[in-house]
Amino acid sequence: MLVLREMVVEASGTGLSNEAAAADMAYVNSFTLKMATIVVCVLPILCVYPFMQRYFTKGILVGSVKG
Repeated sequence: MLVLREMVVEASGTGLSNEAAAADMAYVNSFTLKMATIVVCVLPILCVYPFMQRYFTKGILVGSVKG
């Protein structure tokens, strides 16, 4: 999560400390970079969730049954 935060902050322009980094970032739209970073971070979760869904459902049902 910290890496995602750093990438989003740097893409917004507030994390740039020198002109060379600013020149490199001028070629990439900051909004596009933010959205691409978020998609790359969410994609593994979306791929794993269908296989783990039964365990989430089972845990919810076990927790809701009163003895």
